[in-house]
Amino acid sequence: MRLLTFLIPTFLLLACSSEIELGEKSGILFLKDVEVGIDSLEEVPWEVGKEREVEISKGLQFDAQVPKISSNASEALWRRHGVDSWIYRVTKINRGSRQHMGYVAIDSKSAKHIAENFTIHLYYHAASVSREFRRFHCPAFDHRNAIIEANIQPQASRRPATVYVRPGEYVRGDVSRLSFSPLIFSAGLKMQGQYQLEFALFNSKEKRLYSSWTPLSGYINVAAEVAKRVDSCLGIKEEHNPLPGSRAPRIEDLRIR
Repeated sequence: MRLLTFLIPTFLLLACSSEIELGEKSGILFLKDVEVGIDSLEEVPWEVGKEREVEISKGLQFDAQVPKISSNASEALWRRHGVDSWIYRVTKINRGSRQHMGYVAIDSKSAKHIAENFTIHLYYHAASVSREFRRFHCPAFDHRNAIIEANIQPQASRRPATVYVRPGEYVRGDVSRLSFSPLIFSAGLKMQGQYQLEFALFNSKEKRLYSSWTPLSGYINVAAEVAKRVDSCLGIKEEHNPLPGSRAPRIEDLRIR
């Protein structure tokens, strides 16, 4: 994997070192000075062609930080509102349009077992479909792109947030949970654009937010990608007729993912 260029101030890389306590004003609970960011941005390469002779990109991977709240705060949030998680929303912004790519929930109830960060993969659609598709010598959907410029940009005039605890919107889409399987989101056939992460308090039983969405202290900017020529793959569409060497005959390939 190639480490990509960064344009991000040092303070954005610092996770919350101390636990965040819960405050209350006029009967409304709140978490003060909440700030988390993203870091460790890397391009994920993909060697393709009948002899694996050309390198393109599967996409990007990076780490997202998780707010660290105290045991007393997590217990109070659970008792008062059934809040048991942080929920993250991944959004792609390109030419003024916004596409919500997916959600992931991180446990907040058991303070001793909360992850400090987790890894997200933003993949081209050809690599996001399944593990089997990622074994193709000639990627599906004529994917031949490589990312050549991507970085983490700071949010303009961003300050630590105060997260007010109140019932909000319901989440209609599927919500992923951390597991041993990688968190992979499809960025589409082209990846150029900006990728923003936001977090909120979440009651997973109700599938309901208990705060407003708050952006992380930085976003990913994919500034440039290039299409590469893979002569040995001309005319081959492996999504219809995979090459013999592209996939290993494993039972797990038959599972729905």
